[in-house]
This record gives sequence, structure tokens and C-alpha cells, in this order.
Amino acid sequence: MKNNSRCLNIDILRKYKKTIDLIIDYAKKKKCFVAFRIEPERITFYYKGRVAVALFLTTKNLYIKPRNFSTSKKEYIKGITLSYKQKLERKGMLKDGKIYRIPVTPQLDYQYIIDVTCEYLDQYYKNKEEEKIIQNDIAYKYQDYSDKWVCVDQEYNQCFDSQTEKDNSGIRGRYDFIMLRNTGEKYKIVFLELKSTIAACKDSSSGIINHYSDMKKFIDIYKSNKNNTKNIIREEIEFILHIKFPSKEIKVDYDYPEYGFLFKMIKKEKTPKTFSDIETIIKGEIDKAVHIKESYHKGQNKKAYASMINNKIVIGNSEMKKFDIQEKDLNILLEELRNIKMYTEEFEKIK
Repeated sequence: MKNNSRCLNIDILRKYKKTIDLIIDYAKKKKCFVAFRIEPERITFYYKGRVAVALFLTTKNLYIKPRNFSTSKKEYIKGITLSYKQKLERKGMLKDGKIYRIPVTPQLDYQYIIDVTCEYLDQYYKNKEEEKIIQNDIAYKYQDYSDKWVCVDQEYNQCFDSQTEKDNSGIRGRYDFIMLRNTGEKYKIVFLELKSTIAACKDSSSGIINHYSDMKKFIDIYKSNKNNTKNIIREEIEFILHIKFPSKEIKVDYDYPEYGFLFKMIKKEKTPKTFSDIETIIKGEIDKAVHIKESYHKGQNKKAYASMINNKIVIGNSEMKKFDIQEKDLNILLEELRNIKMYTEEFEKIK
């Protein structure tokens, strides 16, 4: 059986603890989100929504690996990539002109590696505003202990023993955040999906309706502990809380998780503030699905139509295609959506 949680080997972590703590502290000063990953066991630092640097943990050594070079053929990207490469070469941090895992020694300037990699991503995504960057900013902001919200993980994607097990699991996609919400007595687990554009809210395969339907299925899988899902997530949360906040006693409700949406729109778009705004978006998502179906019969939108055909939406106790949602189904859907968690930018609840 694979290690399907995000739990790294505690003994190896302890072996390198002093060095790891120093690197993590510096990465957080650069506004990186710290995440734990397996196969291979590593600590990844997300910046601008991308992995900037990774620490690889083995029984023999601790390694650090800068972000790989972009292969984009755009001239300005080629220019900043060359500059990034030259900065690493200057310090002897490339092997045959390529990125590799560098052994962490007392002489290694890990701060330089983090600096030039974050600078590279700053230049790469200069003047860009997109969901991944917004997501990273939120994860970074809430990764430390808080008596309100704590971000445990971003881009959660459950691991499986095989592709067959994954295909049969009923779990689709991943969740933007696993958050903990303080209720006063315990912290609730909240699986949150971020939306930062109206287009993303209405997308044929990953709109609000799609994500809501997938969330319902996932919560049923979690509660029944199918594929050991509940135990895996519990192990990950307990591990992260133990590593990040060893002196804090954080009680978590593992039996009744919540799920919902966080709306933080890019500057040019208006963030929904009321449920009436959500209702308008939902109706627009259905209208778009109907339009795609109609245009498919005219030889258009084949890919978008195929994604809807292969994805059944669960509303109430019924399954249907998004373009087949009728008025009675819409009313049931809206009533269900009223009962899940929906938040605006600073976790203000949408009512």
C-alpha cells in the first residue's frame, strides 16, 4: 500500500528539523505557502500559485531544488528564463546547464535560491492577475495559526494505490483549499472552491453547479470513509497541525465537514455579495449549458458539450445533465445552495 496521506516520515523530519525550520521561515518571509507532499517525500513552497522551490527528504540527505526553466518560446519569457539560468549558474547551482537536486549543506546559500526563483516568478507573472495567484495569496495569509481560519492545504488531490482505484472512487478533481474554521468549541473542516471570474463560475465542466455536485458526492464518500478518504484527510490534518503548531491544542471535528465557495474576483470583475447575485450566476450557467447543446447540433462547441455529457449533475436525489435542468430542478438546487457555505473576499458570509 502506498502512503496516500500527506504525512512525511517524522524521523527524517526530526533529523533535519533545524535546517528545515530555517528554510521554511525564510520562504514564508517571501510570502510562500508551505505544503507537504509525498512520492517523493518533499516540502514544497508555492509562490504565485506555482511550486517555486522544493525540499526533498531522504534518509541520507536533504536536498533543495529550484523551479525548472520555462520552455515557452515567447521572447520576453526566454529573456527572463535566461537571466534566471545565469543567476543560478553564477553560484554553481546547475549541473550541465540543468536544474537538479542540490544537497543542503551549511555552506549552501538557500536564501539565494529562494530569492532568484521568486524573482523569476515575479517577472514571469508581472502584471498578471489570475486565480492561481489569488489562491496562493489566500493560502499564504491563513497558513499560520489563527483563532478564526487556518489553511491546511491548497490544491488537495487525494492519492490512490492505482489508476483503477482512482477511476472507481467517485472522486473527481481536487479542492482549492482545505481550511479549518473555528466554531468556538472545535474547528470545522471546510473544503473550499475558489472562484475569481464569472466565466469560471459558468464554465461548462467546472462551473459552480459542477463543483457543487462533485462536493456532494465527495462529502458522502468522506462520511462513509470509502477509499479510506476520511482517515487519510484526518491523518494529513493531524500531521500538519502537529508539525506547524506543536504547542497549540487544536480540536477538530472530523465527522461533519463543510464545503462551499470563496469568491475573490480579479479587479475588473464584480464580486457577488448576496445570494441574489449567486442566483443570477447559476441561471447564467444553465443558459450557457443550453446554448452549448444547441450549438453542438450545429457542429460547434464539441469539446464543451462532451464535458457536459460525461458529467452528471446531482440535484436533490436525481442525476441529470446540466443542460437538462428544469425550473423545478433549479428551485431545488438554489435551496440546496442556500445551505452551504459561501464567502466573499475576507470570509464574509454571503446571505
